[in-house]
Amino acid sequence: MAGLSPQITNLLIILFFMQASKKIPFEDPTVLTGVRILYVVSNVVIFGVYFYCQQKINAKKGEFLSFSSTMNSFRTFTFAPVMIPPPNSLCISKC
Repeated sequence: MAGLSPQITNLLIILFFMQASKKIPFEDPTVLTGVRILYVVSNVVIFGVYFYCQQKINAKKGEFLSFSSTMNSFRTFTFAPVMIPPPNSLCISKC
């Protein structure tokens, strides 16, 4: 049996956290400070994961580019000028 679609799962998560946020006493300064600290920590973790993934991708890209740059050295294209004949010379019979 297939699970819930990602859209429904996201909707359920949002609804759960909306209901849970109603129960948190944001008027209390210690709770508010804790939530702010949690927010900053979560953004630092997200940035860390992003930076780590970017470094891994760039490392793999460097390996790929070093291989493809040697392959591209064999592909040299030269473009010769193309001469288009005048329209009168294209007539085979009397024009």
